Amino acid sequence: MSSKAELVHKVRAAENTYEFENAFRAALEIDGQIDALVIEPYLSEMVYEEEFLGSSFELELSNLIGLVNRYFGNLCYRAYYKEEGITKTTAEYATTWGKLLEALAERAETAVDYIELASCVQMQFAAFKDRGNAESFASTHYENAIRLMTDVNELVDLVGGHLQEEYFQDEYLANEAGEAALGLAKTFQDYAYICFDDNERCNFRNTDVYEQAADKAIELKTQATEDELRYFKEALEEEEDEERLAKL
Repeated sequence: MSSKAELVHKVRAAENTYEFENAFRAALEIDGQIDALVIEPYLSEMVYEEEFLGSSFELELSNLIGLVNRYFGNLCYRAYYKEEGITKTTAEYATTWGKLLEALAERAETAVDYIELASCVQMQFAAFKDRGNAESFASTHYENAIRLMTDVNELVDLVGGHLQEEYFQDEYLANEAGEAALGLAKTFQDYAYICFDDNERCNFRNTDVYEQAADKAIELKTQATEDELRYFKEALEEEEDEERLAKL
């Protein structure tokens, strides 16, 4: 059986969320899910002190941000429904959550970091006492992510998976991501993906981004495989884009 010191070392050495939570459960002898109330003080230490039980750890910043979002979102939810054992209000947890994210934002460097920060707004309850502040925070960091992203598919997926969701929509940023994708696109596959993603969503419907991407895809249609061209035609039919279907 591993000693307590060995288990704590495994928590510090964890490089991803899965490893961290498994080691955390073992170190604290937790059977089942980790209670947000239990992990809260450890997350605060990891954010503010950059330590776990007094020593440095390996967990990537984006994973730490994801943990903060998940567990504080849970605490806000439980406070809202006045769960027994929860002693703070939703606003108090949201305020603490926001302060943690602001501290983490000072260390953010990558697009993934910024997307994780902005994702605080994607839940029923969001960081910061006022949701308007959460949306402003999210927009700032989604924009930071867009400026760093260099992959067409990732930019399109950011729109479909983050900027047009139930709890957050930002058409200005969606267009900015689309323009960035157009600037990077080179092949039929790139332009077709801007028009229709892998989930058959037309994320830029009724926009100049769609118009430009669709026209460029048609221009480069000889690059497409038979299956790719068939999928593109079927998607155009679904969109009732008769003008472009006629060009194919």
